Amino acid sequence: MSSIIKGLGGKPLYKELEYLSSKEVSSYKNVILLVIDGLGYEYLTKTKNSVLKNNLKYRITSSFPPTTATCITAFNTGVAPQQHGVSGWFMYLKELGIVVTTFKTRPRAYTNKNKLQAEGIDWNKIFTEDTIFNKMTSSLS
Repeated sequence: MSSIIKGLGGKPLYKELEYLSSKEVSSYKNVILLVIDGLGYEYLTKTKNSVLKNNLKYRITSSFPPTTATCITAFNTGVAPQQHGVSGWFMYLKELGIVVTTFKTRPRAYTNKNKLQAEGIDWNKIFTEDTIFNKMTSSLS
């Protein structure tokens, strides 16, 4: 994400990829990021006659823990879980004594349905990291 952010005029928090420079990214008119949830490098390299395998350039890794909620948030914000704070699909909020579904910003258990609202929880104050789209200066039309 750092290569993409920097290549499109932004200032990433981390260094860019060795195999994908921001200069290379900035040379393209259109940049498409294709994320295929759950597709691992090992599985991909064992397939035969795959369009993805045949066009594979380098192996890169995502964030840890490698869960959908954590990784998608990292893609969307351009920062690691230690900055964006999403460590999984479900997270325990000790202060409230409940487990929340992070993507849906709601309690996991139906019995706690109104607990967040009753506590005056404002998700915009909890998840404050900006999206990568607001971190880049190039036109994204």
